Amino acid sequence: MNAQSDQQLLRDYAGSRSEAAFAELVRRHIDLIYSAALRLVIDAHQAEDVTQGVFALGSAETPTKALTQSHANLKSPHMNWAPTQFSSRSGAS
Repeated sequence: MNAQSDQQLLRDYAGSRSEAAFAELVRRHIDLIYSAALRLVIDAHQAEDVTQGVFALGSAETPTKALTQSHANLKSPHMNWAPTQFSSRSGAS
């Protein structure tokens, strides 16, 4: 699974809801999302909640929507947007 690109993993997840593909995407990006969340909410426990929420939202979206996100969107601007949206929804500040 490690040799696959993020786009390939997204295709696997979108095509068959592959838990292994989603787990690999989480493994690759969890630290980035956590650090972005921590910058936003300052509290480590809230940052963990935001991080879990971001991945929960990502897994709940329709798999084909995941494919519409380009590989570039997996970089910082997208990852910074997601914690911002989740933290504002969850009441974190």
